[in-house]
Amino acid sequence: MIRPDFNCKVLMNFYSLLSFFFIIITLSSCTTLKLKNDVLYPISKTFPVDYQKTWRATMLALEDYPIETEDNEKGYLKTESINYDTIWNLPFEDASSVKAAKYTLHIKLVKGKIKGRSVVKVRILKKILVQKGFIGEPERIPSDSLEEKSILYRILREIHIEQAIANHYQQSS
Repeated sequence: MIRPDFNCKVLMNFYSLLSFFFIIITLSSCTTLKLKNDVLYPISKTFPVDYQKTWRATMLALEDYPIETEDNEKGYLKTESINYDTIWNLPFEDASSVKAAKYTLHIKLVKGKIKGRSVVKVRILKKILVQKGFIGEPERIPSDSLEEKSILYRILREIHIEQAIANHYQQSS
């Protein structure tokens, strides 16, 4: 006859062993944490000011970037090829994984009207190219859109600063 306390001890050992294996498998599994929402399309924002003010604010927001192409009439800006960790570098990003990456920013300003008022839509596309090997062609990878949103925010801040200065001069005269 089997003693009841023996069954309980065997059962407890079995459950503790099963729990141990479950914890080991859970902790050693290979998972990646995706922190960003990667995009391949342009990020855009509409500004309710005239075209020349938006162009000037865009140029001020991009003063740290090397500009390759600048066409005020067509509303197009393109930066030179920039090393991935030169201008924009996030503290939580591992720069060693993208050492061979370069990118260009393509900015397009489009004039428009909403309810009879002039507006300008600014679209920013970040094209990131990574060289995976010596022989192969560079591969395009998606952007996290943080740099593009930051530039749009800077444009908005430059517009607000210009409007505040204009309002100050109007009030003082």
